[in-house]
Amino acid sequence: MIGASGTVGRPLWNAYRQTFPDCLGTSQSGEHPWLSLDLRHADLGPLQLREHGYQAVIVAAARPLIGDCERDPVATYEVNVRGTLDLVGQISALG
Repeated sequence: MIGASGTVGRPLWNAYRQTFPDCLGTSQSGEHPWLSLDLRHADLGPLQLREHGYQAVIVAAARPLIGDCERDPVATYEVNVRGTLDLVGQISALG
C-alpha cells in the first residue's frame, strides 16, 4: 500500500494486513514498519512487487491538507497529480 502511514492509508493498511499479513506499506519518511516512497520521486523498483508476487497496489498517498495545498499548489500538483500518474504508469508497466 502506497501511503500506509496517512490518515486514509493507516486504517486501510491495518485492515488489509489482517487478511494479507505479508503486504507491504510505504510512507514518505520510511518510518517503521513502512518502506520509504516519496511520490515526488516515486520508484517502485526497490519494492520488488513482481518478484514477491504481489498482485495489487493500493495508492492512498497524497498531500491532503487543504491549507497546505492552497499555500503550495505547485508542490501539491507534483505529489497529487504528477506523482500519482507516474505511479500508475509504473504499476501498469508491471502488468
